Amino acid sequence: MKILTANRLIDGDVVFLTDDNDWSIDINDARIAHDQLQASKLEEAGALADEAAHVVGCYLVDVVAATGKIKATHY
Repeated sequence: MKILTANRLIDGDVVFLTDDNDWSIDINDARIAHDQLQASKLEEAGALADEAAHVVGCYLVDVVAATGKIKATHY
């Protein structure tokens, strides 16, 4: 499973792409990609947001979901 993270340009906060194609500072709001096709779509959405200067430095993060919470497997 993967999520997309970036830094928001307005304030530098770490943010996560949500199901609504918005960005949240809460990792538990992140849209989860369960396969490579979904992960590719996350990257495409990130590239568009980067081009629009909403965020910078988009990349995928491996995660696990346990007890209803998302946790990154590596920082």
